[in-house]
Amino acid sequence: MDSHRNTFDIFKSKFKLSNLERLRYRVTLEEPWMESLIQMTPLSWGTTEERLLKALEMDLREVTTDLTILVGELA
Repeated sequence: MDSHRNTFDIFKSKFKLSNLERLRYRVTLEEPWMESLIQMTPLSWGTTEERLLKALEMDLREVTTDLTILVGELA
């Protein structure tokens, strides 16, 4: 939550918040997507090759995307 609060505070220091939308949905994963998904998330940041391979072996079938979209105007 702290990182969200920091993002919101920085946003508010630069923009006047005109809208905030929450978007949340689930996606069923297909096998070929796993490697790309892991490579584009914090799961791959600063980890070892061994841990990446272990993550690829997990039986992950679904992920949840949870976004807060901030819409602003120049202050």
